Amino acid sequence: MSKQAKLPKISEAELEILRVLWEKEGATIAETQESLNKSVRLATVQTQLNRLIDKGVVRRNTERPARYWAVLGPEEVTERPLQSLVRNVGGGSVFPLIAHLVEGREFSPEEIAALQSLVNNLRRKGEQP
Repeated sequence: MSKQAKLPKISEAELEILRVLWEKEGATIAETQESLNKSVRLATVQTQLNRLIDKGVVRRNTERPARYWAVLGPEEVTERPLQSLVRNVGGGSVFPLIAHLVEGREFSPEEIAALQSLVNNLRRKGEQP
C-alpha cells in the first residue's frame, strides 16, 4: 500500500492483532490467539485476520497452517490517525497537541533526554540552508 493510498479504518482489536504480527514477524491463527493473552476464540482471531486481509493490511500464505504477516509497519498504520489528530486538535499545528501531552505529567530522565534529543534535531534542521 503506497503512502498515497488511503488507509482503511482499523479497530482496536485489529490493531492488537497487528501488534502480534509485528512482534512475531508473522504468525499462525493459533500463535496469534496465544499471544493476545486473553480469552479470544480462535474463530474470532480468524475473522479479524480475514478482515485485515480484505483491508489490504495483512497477507497470508497458502500452507497449512497458514501464516499471516502485516503488510504495513507500525509507522504507516499510526500516521493517518495522528495526522488527523493534529488537524482536529491543533488546527494543523503539532504544538498545541504536544503542549497538552507534556503539561502536568511526570517524565523519567530517559524520556526527558529523548525529548531533548528531538528538540535538538529540530534545531539542527532549522539551521541548515
